Formats: sequence, C-alpha cells, structure tokens
Amino acid sequence: GMQRRGVRPNAVVFNALINALGRAPGGSQWEKALELFEEMERNEVKPDVETFNVLIKVMGQAPEGRQWDRALEFFEEMKLRGIPPDLVTFTSLIGALGSAPEGNQWKTALDLFEEMERSRLSPDSLTMSALITVLEKAREGRQREKMLEEIEKMKRKGLLPDELSFRSMTSMMIENVGRESD
Repeated sequence: GMQRRGVRPNAVVFNALINALGRAPGGSQWEKALELFEEMERNEVKPDVETFNVLIKVMGQAPEGRQWDRALEFFEEMKLRGIPPDLVTFTSLIGALGSAPEGNQWKTALDLFEEMERSRLSPDSLTMSALITVLEKAREGRQREKMLEEIEKMKRKGLLPDELSFRSMTSMMIENVGRESD
C-alpha cells in the first residue's frame, strides 16, 4: 500500500482515489471504492463530507442501479458521525435513488428533498434535475397516482415550486442538458 513509501494517506488522498474509481466505465468499480473506505477506516483516517459525497455518487453509478441502498446507508452513517450533509450530498443521493429500478424510490427522494429544505439548503438546477429523473421514471410505474398526490401536497406546503409540472420539468431538463454541454 501507500504506507511503505512514507506517504501518510489523508482524507484528500482517499477521496481522490474513490472519486477516480467512480469514473470507471459503467460504475464497475464500486466494490473497490468500498474497500478503499474500509482501508481508510483501518488507517484511522477520518472521512469528511467529501468522502461520503463521493461514496454516495459511486454507489449511485453502480451497474443496474443495484447499490442505491448503500448510498442511503452512507447518508445515514455520515449523519451518525455528526457530518452534516451538504447540497452535493442531497443531489448525489437523489441521483443515486434515480438509479433504483422503475423509479421505485420516488417517495424516499421526495422525503430527502423535504429534509434538504428543512436543513436550509436551496436546491439548484442539478438537484431539481436529479429529482425530476426519479419522478419521470416513477411516472410509468404503478404508484403514479400516489406520487402525483404527494407532489401536490408538497407544492401546497411550498416545498416544491408551483410551476413544477411534468411538462415544465421535462423542458427544464432539456434546457439544463443544453446548458451543461457548452
């Protein structure tokens, strides 16, 4: 490992390595990312918000969306350790939930969105587009009616923008895609 060469790995080093693994094609290196996290713990290197953010992102990118629940576990874990989630955490986690089959985590995504607002964090266009992705996926599912009710309820509470309809959201998403590529 890194020890031998006299490099004391710190959180910055581990975060960069985990992040690099996250760039592997098709999210194929998520298990290696978990191993690195374990090595970090063994070396008594304290993970920070960035560590959890990259882990959540990498779990969300795992093949066929099979690791979204691990992303959620990391979210709970960071809170247990007293590390407050930031906007990137919520956005990455909602994104990870979007990888769950058939958008079946739409309710968790909406709950997280609500928790985010309670934490006084303002969603940006990436957060909104992550949320839209989950909702769009679920729109095809069996819980469509229930989901639309939930969205209306959140709009009434002022938790979601009023103009948030699927049509406007979809066009907003397309605009975002256009903007981010230049």
